[in-house]
Amino acid sequence: MFLNGKKLARGYTPATYTLNNGVTYIVEVDGYGSCPFDYWLDTGSTNNQRSITPTSDTSLTAVLNCGTPITTSTTSTTTATTTFTTTISTSTSTTTTASSTTSSSTTTTVTTTTTSSGGGTSQLTVNTQDTNGAPL
Repeated sequence: MFLNGKKLARGYTPATYTLNNGVTYIVEVDGYGSCPFDYWLDTGSTNNQRSITPTSDTSLTAVLNCGTPITTSTTSTTTATTTFTTTISTSTSTTTTASSTTSSSTTTTVTTTTTSSGGGTSQLTVNTQDTNGAPL
């Protein structure tokens, strides 16, 4: 956590800090081990630094990318068949009948693929106080 470019605090989560109301701070998240920072849960931002200006108690959650992405595929196939039959009969001394059948098929295949990363979270809680040190 930084204020005016100077590091104020450093630590592991879950962490709780008490900050002054209306003052802008920079919060920076690093990965842990083989799990790099992925995004902020509330904003979706992939920037590991963000500014906060607390006016009330709040909680920030950083999502870390741990592990191999998981991919799931679902395939569905639909086949529609239409059949037409035509019969022609003639009436003479000898009966002649002709028959014709026509079929058509349409097949539609839809594949849906979803990929999600394995992840963990890092929790930071900010308690806010006024500049005299009184809780809000």
